[in-house]
Amino acid sequence: MPRTPRVVRLFTTGWLATVAVLMLTTTAFAGGSATATIADVPPDPGAGEEQVIGIEVRQHGVTPISWEQVTFIARNAETGEVVAADATPEGPTGHYVARVTFPSAGEWSYTFQLRDLVLEPQAYAPIRVGPSAAVAAPQAPTTANPAPAAGLDPVLVAGGLVLAFLVGTLAGSMLRGPRPGREQVPATRLATR
Repeated sequence: MPRTPRVVRLFTTGWLATVAVLMLTTTAFAGGSATATIADVPPDPGAGEEQVIGIEVRQHGVTPISWEQVTFIARNAETGEVVAADATPEGPTGHYVARVTFPSAGEWSYTFQLRDLVLEPQAYAPIRVGPSAAVAAPQAPTTANPAPAAGLDPVLVAGGLVLAFLVGTLAGSMLRGPRPGREQVPATRLATR
C-alpha cells in the first residue's frame, strides 16, 4: 500500500492516541497509591482529652514513606461530630503521629486523607471513645489495626482497559483502509441507487 499523506497522518494519530492512553493509565497506577493504618491507639481514649495516635503509611502497602502529608479524619456516627488532625512524621520512616481530641464519647469511624497519593480502599475498625477520665470507669483496650487491603481499584483498571481497547480498535479501523476484493463505491453512486 503506498504511503499517502492521509495514511501517514492516520497512522501517526493512532499511535499518538494509543501512547496517550497508555501514559494516562500507567500514571494512575505507577506509584500513586498508599495504605494508611493505625499503628497504636491509646488503650482508653477519653472524650475531651488529647490523644496521640500513631499512623503507618506505606506506598503500595509495602514501602514506608515519610514525605506524604497525612490528615486523620474521624466522625462520631451518633452525634455527627467530625474532627481532623494533620499527622506529622515522627520516629521511623513511615510512622506519623496525629494529636486529636475527641469531643464526645461514642464510636468514631475514621479515615485518612493524603495530599499526593491515592489512599487504597480499606475498612477500618472504629475507635471507641469513653467519657472523660474524670467520669469514666475503666474499659477494655481497643485495637484498630486492620489488615491492609491490597490491589488496585478494579473500576480504574476496567476503565483503562476499555479505553485502550476502544482507541486501539478505532486506530486499527482507520489504518486498515479498503478491503481487497471490494469495489469502492463513490458517495455519489450510493445516492443514485
